[in-house]
Amino acid sequence: KVNKDITAPNITSIDTSGNYSTEKASITYTISEVAKVTVQVKNSKGKVIATPTDTKSLKKGSQSATWNFKNVSNGTYTVTITAKDASNNQRTVSKKISIKKTTGKVTASVLNIREKTNTSSKIVGKLKKNQTVTILAQQGDWYKIKNGSQIGYVSKKYVTK
Repeated sequence: KVNKDITAPNITSIDTSGNYSTEKASITYTISEVAKVTVQVKNSKGKVIATPTDTKSLKKGSQSATWNFKNVSNGTYTVTITAKDASNNQRTVSKKISIKKTTGKVTASVLNIREKTNTSSKIVGKLKKNQTVTILAQQGDWYKIKNGSQIGYVSKKYVTK
């Protein structure tokens, strides 16, 4: 007599973390057995907006997926991980992830975007008064900013959060 596997794979140790410089979120988890896994990201309305892992057969143990959140707006998203074993036992778990990109408004009439955090550094772009930029990080008196696809540094005294 063969015992039928009736236990769905366990999905544990779920963790999500976002890196605002690369605009990518890391999704890590552990599965208890070999399973076909799908990782999806859904918006507040439950619509799937990304599928970082699309039905891949994965080994038992620690796994990870990467979600590029460059094109999404601020808000709360739900990461769902579905694992199905060889006997078609399936389990789905969810975890919320908050995306909060910091923005700032330019107060100077013209603001130079620099390659590095000093005024003698090469100018890689210009911003106009009241233009909105995404602030990725702060380094001393400088903000590392993103404007469209351009990334550089601006003096923080000319940008209000």
